[in-house]
Amino acid sequence: MTTENTDFALKNENVENWKPTQFWDADPMQNGQSICRIMLYVDWEQKTAIVETQMKTNSTDGAVWNGLASEFTIPEDTDFEEFAEHYKENIQPLLQDIGAKFESFWDGSNWKGRFSFENEDAYGEWSKIENVLLDTKKHDKYYYFDVRDDFQRYSDIIDLLGYSNINFMDSDLDNDAVLDNIIDALENEDVVYINHSREDYRTELKLMQETLKEEAEEEN
Repeated sequence: MTTENTDFALKNENVENWKPTQFWDADPMQNGQSICRIMLYVDWEQKTAIVETQMKTNSTDGAVWNGLASEFTIPEDTDFEEFAEHYKENIQPLLQDIGAKFESFWDGSNWKGRFSFENEDAYGEWSKIENVLLDTKKHDKYYYFDVRDDFQRYSDIIDLLGYSNINFMDSDLDNDAVLDNIIDALENEDVVYINHSREDYRTELKLMQETLKEEAEEEN
């Protein structure tokens, strides 16, 4: 009987329940107007890998600095609903091959990592991983940080919600059930509003509704 080699299996939980935009998260270091980097963090010493978000700073992880771990950028339009299978079939075997060539050593002050590549072709090995990550299935969703930014004209939301039989101009946005129906209709589109709470939606939609009412009064 053979035992499956689980070295470098993803450490993330519930990968079977990931949605396409699983790792879209606003970056507080960019005033919440940019999403965090999405990274594959590989710990060569522990033989583990994890998908995580990372704020855009100039700092470098200590283990990465010392060669004990590596970070690989995952494109932001990666379809994470499909990623786990792609990872297991195409990325994990690469990491296992590279990891077999890894060793850690003490340089007199720090533990560091190195690889015994033929011809010391580390760039070629890293390029293989980067290329396979780029080849992951993509989704066609896009994101906004404010509902208002999604519409060139505020009046467009009237037509959009009309397809769901919602009269936006007469909607009581203080009513949670009404608000939830609007949120459901907005999120059924190909748009993701990053890190939005119910109150974020309420505030932004109220401003849109008030502006549209003021414009209608001016026209009359």
